[in-house]
Amino acid sequence: MWDLGKHNSTKYRKKRVFLRVMGLERRGNGHYYYEKERDGEKVRSVYAGKGETALLRHQLGIWKKREEEAEKEAKSRQKRLETQGEAELDSLVETVCETARLLTDGLMLVNGYHQHKRQWRKKRTAKIKID
Repeated sequence: MWDLGKHNSTKYRKKRVFLRVMGLERRGNGHYYYEKERDGEKVRSVYAGKGETALLRHQLGIWKKREEEAEKEAKSRQKRLETQGEAELDSLVETVCETARLLTDGLMLVNGYHQHKRQWRKKRTAKIKID
């Protein structure tokens, strides 16, 4: 009915097989489901059901975990897209700024200015007196 699969933490003790997959445990012929609660550093197991109830709660837990992982992946994908959009916007702003700087430099040079230590200064012109 339910495929529990093989799990690495299967332990053998006195001809009894203990199967532990997340909160699901098999003891004898029955299945028992325990939910884990953390209180500081201590972890407690709280009994949550047996038999069909245990198997159903276990399956529900798996579905919830998959749903949470899918939501996390969707958020990650959204963040990646936003980051790419921001990078493209930064590139466009950088291009506009560079173009504006080049135009400004050209206008200043055409109007007789030069740059001295990052300051634009008007070029001196020699005054010639003709008598």
